Amino acid sequence: MRAYAAPSNLLAIALAIVVAGCSSHGLLARFVPPATDQYARRVIDTLQNRPAQSTMPFLVSELAVRDGVVDSIATAQRYIPQGRPDSLQLVGANVFTQNGSTRRTIEYQMHASGKWALIQLVLEDNGADQRRVDGLRVWPMDSSLQSRNALTLQRASPVALGAALLSVIVLAFSLYAAVQVVRSPLKRRWLWVIVALLGFGKFGVEWRTGTVTQQWMAVQLFGTGLVRDGLYGPWWILVSMPGGAILALDRRRRAIAGQAEARAALAAVATPP
Repeated sequence: MRAYAAPSNLLAIALAIVVAGCSSHGLLARFVPPATDQYARRVIDTLQNRPAQSTMPFLVSELAVRDGVVDSIATAQRYIPQGRPDSLQLVGANVFTQNGSTRRTIEYQMHASGKWALIQLVLEDNGADQRRVDGLRVWPMDSSLQSRNALTLQRASPVALGAALLSVIVLAFSLYAAVQVVRSPLKRRWLWVIVALLGFGKFGVEWRTGTVTQQWMAVQLFGTGLVRDGLYGPWWILVSMPGGAILALDRRRRAIAGQAEARAALAAVATPP
């Protein structure tokens, strides 16, 4: 079990949730049943208000007998805000089921005594009598996830602003290529319009920190994207190379050149010597 606190600027929680047009509460409830939620909150209450030794009954048996586990829990407890919580909000969940065994990773955002923390619990969740903690992490935060990861200019890193500008350029170029294809003599123009809108490869820039990731084997419509990690995670600007637009414009150029050559040859034949 890993039970520790990480610096707030290293926070990167992957929330395996797809936003599907419903409320965040209803969406998270699909991943965390009420009984599991109650159990997790009881664990957090014990962590906040009782000695580390009191959490031992919540642990899976393999962890409960491991050397140093009490010290690890005590270290995590130091980063949990003290006092009655103003809020304890479920903000993320991930569920993995295999061979009839269910493992849930769930995150709660706590605010108490003017301080914020993100608490992650890994649960072996196989029923009321078999529900146990298999992992614990605590991250101190300077504000709520909603504020911390807001998509605002004040929160943007210089790298992210540069990526946003580049994404606008790529999008404009892709749309320009698509329009030029529509106006061209190409056969199957609808197919080349789709090609013009495709970007190849992908790099992402996290809005707040400027963290950069690359994915070379990728295809992205319009060559740009804006995505968020789950419901409350960081925003990412995604930019691809406008390879489809370049291919489509080159194919258009060759089609126009071929058409011009055909007209010239026809004119040469029709002109008497």
